Amino acid sequence: DMKILKEIEIILLRNFLKEHIISIKPEIIFLLGASALEMIYENKYSISKIRGNWLELEINNLKIAVLASFHPSFLLRQEDQKKKRMEWFATIRKKNKTIEFD
Repeated sequence: DMKILKEIEIILLRNFLKEHIISIKPEIIFLLGASALEMIYENKYSISKIRGNWLELEINNLKIAVLASFHPSFLLRQEDQKKKRMEWFATIRKKNKTIEFD
C-alpha cells in the first residue's frame, strides 16, 4: 500500500534529518511548505495556523528556532500573499539580528 510506504519513508527520513540537524547545530530552521512542517513536527501543527510564528525544536538538548511558511511556489502564484510574504521576511530579519554567529 502506497500510504503505508509513504509513512515508513517519512519515519526513516525524519530520523535521518534529525541526525543531520544535530550534527549541524543550526540556530534557525526555515520550513517551507506543509511537507517540511510535517517532516519535523509530524501532524502537530497546521501550516496555515502557525505560519509566521516562531516555534522551538528541541533535539538532544539542542534548541532551535523554527519558522514555517507556505511553499514558495504557492506564494508566488498567490498575488494576495505578497503582503504576508514581506511580513515573513521582516520577521526573519528581526530574528536574525538577535542571533550571535561565530
